[in-house]
Amino acid sequence: MLLQTKNSLKERLSGGTGGGEIDPDALEAANEELANFAEDFAASAAEMLVKLERTLNRIVNTGEDIEDHIRTINECAHELRGQGGIFGFPLMTAFAKSLYECTITVQPATPMLLTIYKAHIDGMKVVLREEIEGAGGEIGAALLKSLEMAKQQHYAPK
Repeated sequence: MLLQTKNSLKERLSGGTGGGEIDPDALEAANEELANFAEDFAASAAEMLVKLERTLNRIVNTGEDIEDHIRTINECAHELRGQGGIFGFPLMTAFAKSLYECTITVQPATPMLLTIYKAHIDGMKVVLREEIEGAGGEIGAALLKSLEMAKQQHYAPK
């Protein structure tokens, strides 16, 4: 015997008619709300990228504890990777995911590893500044591939 449950979400979206049609006013309101979130994302991402850059500069220019700074970079990258794709910036997500992966464990701050971190941050800045939606085409793929190769050579997860 197959148990049929009531699809209350479908019913609510259809205005209680149960016909599966989405109320046009509800759809318009949802689209407006998503547009507001997208604007908030751009501002939030810009702030996060400034934080990433400042944190990286502190690693380069001070003798402070690198572990705390790498953890900050990792947390920012985690946040950006989760939000980029939601708001139509999968290339941002790809850069952030890659940066997140190479900051999961703290490595000695070699010049090459710091350059790799900077390349990720610079890539995300370009995506945001140029509003590159989608995967970024051949250029985006080539950038990600070169970052991945550099990570494989210079980052050894523990």
